[in-house]
Amino acid sequence: EASHSSRERQVRTKSGMLLWVAHSTTLIRDQKGAPLHFITVAEDISDRRRAEERLASERTLLRAVVDAMPERIYVKDRDGRFLLQNATNLRIRGITDHDEIVGKTVFDIFPRELAERLEAEDRSVMESGEPLLDREGQTFFSRAEGGGRQQHVGLLLRQGEPHQQSRGRRSLPQHQRCPVLELGH
Repeated sequence: EASHSSRERQVRTKSGMLLWVAHSTTLIRDQKGAPLHFITVAEDISDRRRAEERLASERTLLRAVVDAMPERIYVKDRDGRFLLQNATNLRIRGITDHDEIVGKTVFDIFPRELAERLEAEDRSVMESGEPLLDREGQTFFSRAEGGGRQQHVGLLLRQGEPHQQSRGRRSLPQHQRCPVLELGH
């Protein structure tokens, strides 16, 4: 029978350098349960931890930029579930906790008729790769506020890098199309 534990911690080398190390220790016992020996594996995970810290820092910066935008911004996945909404859009919708909207679709938020129209528009943008630009329309708010001007912008990924379609309406192959970033709806 074996007992196991894992942990990550920082250690200082003889040269004074700090490393992140993942320790995994297993206690091996005999058939009667008496300890026989330990097996310990230590792995330098410094590069991984630095990458995680950089990613967290970049996400924080990106979130600050998105939240500072006066336009209403949100991102959906291919199934139409909200992944992100900026502070402006949350405030206008009367939502105080971002997690309230993550994973929901337009059908969870809007009246059915409006949700069907919005879902069809999003699907059209994702399938065609053509953004909806400079479109006027009414917006449904969770609080009693007026309508507004809407602008849809298709956000496409090409080898992991964001690429925003221009008015030139350049189309991409199906495998390069991805979720919609919408400004104001």
